[in-house]
Amino acid sequence: MKRVFWGFSLVLIMSFLINTTIFAKDVNEGKTNRSNTYRVVGTGSSFKEAEIDAYQNAIIEFFKDNLRQEDIRTNSSKLLKEFFNLSKIKSYIKSKKVISREDEKNKVKIVMDVTLDIEKVLESLYKLNITPENIKSQKLSKE
Repeated sequence: MKRVFWGFSLVLIMSFLINTTIFAKDVNEGKTNRSNTYRVVGTGSSFKEAEIDAYQNAIIEFFKDNLRQEDIRTNSSKLLKEFFNLSKIKSYIKSKKVISREDEKNKVKIVMDVTLDIEKVLESLYKLNITPENIKSQKLSKE
């Protein structure tokens, strides 16, 4: 009887831990503690494709946080050419850390913390005559 009780208790504790871990992962989607680090999901047919997808998603999150919708709409072709070019995209990444990786038949899904090189991102935005809102106010307050 004691074994059944302990076995049942162990199952309940494990299910609680798994559920809280999954819930915490859902809550942490998007930005992490540092303002230029984003927790993103990437998918693709290979790890490399999933990694590039995660980089793109981090840049999209940065745009959502720092650019006006109007700027994104009017400059979408410029932004696509500059930031989503496969040969340039890695230059905007300062660091990366794979949090989890799931391999299924022909699909790879990864969760990564991606830290953007804000100076390079801002430099490219200024070249395109786009001024981010939140970054501008942060820079002014630091000076």
